[in-house]
Amino acid sequence: MEEAAGRTFSARPSPVRPVTAFQAFPSPNGHWGIGLCVRLAPGAPIEICGPGFSARTVLAQSEGAFYFVLLDSVPKQESTTR
Repeated sequence: MEEAAGRTFSARPSPVRPVTAFQAFPSPNGHWGIGLCVRLAPGAPIEICGPGFSARTVLAQSEGAFYFVLLDSVPKQESTTR
């Protein structure tokens, strides 16, 4: 399980609808860069990896690639609040 923005998450499928996400990639200075806006397929596995670029986003991994996704887009039924 991973912790981000005061919540604990584990891997889970994305909602039935596509999830809008921003590609994330490591930059040479050690920070995460933002790439294109994409849609993750419905049901794709989403694993929270860390904090996002704002309080409303998290860094997530899906099928081997990294993305920034809105916390509101991550299924809440498997999360717990601290």
